[in-house]
Amino acid sequence: MQLIILAAGRGVRLGQEAGDRPKSLVSVGQDEPYLGLQRREFARFPFRKKILVGGFAYEALQAYLEKTNGSDYQLLFNEQYLKGNLYSLLTAWPELDSESGFFIFNADHFYSRQTYRKIFQNQGPAITVFCDHDRLLAADDMKVQSTQGRLLCMAKGLSTFDCGYVGVTYVPPQRFQAYRQACTEAIKIWGESVNVEAVLNLLVERGELIDTGDISGSWWTEIDTPEDLKKARDVLHRHYTASH
Repeated sequence: MQLIILAAGRGVRLGQEAGDRPKSLVSVGQDEPYLGLQRREFARFPFRKKILVGGFAYEALQAYLEKTNGSDYQLLFNEQYLKGNLYSLLTAWPELDSESGFFIFNADHFYSRQTYRKIFQNQGPAITVFCDHDRLLAADDMKVQSTQGRLLCMAKGLSTFDCGYVGVTYVPPQRFQAYRQACTEAIKIWGESVNVEAVLNLLVERGELIDTGDISGSWWTEIDTPEDLKKARDVLHRHYTASH
């Protein structure tokens, strides 16, 4: 399997907490950045390739990987990082092996060890988006409408939904070309601000059967805002650093 981490965003909503750093390098306690926790967990799994796509403050990511022996990651620069995050995925695309499935992770999410295992064990023949049925969703959260374990639609503005997207998608080798074609079509339809999630909606509209992988029952964190970061630090202090 292959791994892509999308880490090109500016982290504007984090304000002074991010400063001139990428969100993935914001400290979550004991001076360890979010990316450090992610790398610790990813190291437990046998990836053929691990690709980190940077953009904003790219040099900081370079320096961090050099300082922390991150040579097992291929760091790529998305020169169009001010556009939608689909461009980060397309930056990584030429480096992917079409014979192996790949996981797409957002750099501002982190999960329990139990959840990582659940995610990576789910490698079926269908594209899979991972969701949580437990969390109360805020206006800016990505909402998902599904039926019988299949994706119907996902968007932040949905009024009818049954779960929330947790920032992870799996694309199996059987759907590699179909997913790539949908990326190109999504840009033509929605323009440069298009995000990765729009590709999934387009695929569903075209008849693709996309599974929803349920990670409910365990904790996970994200760091979009200062409030999110405060909650993440508290959750990690209680559930992660105390037991790992």
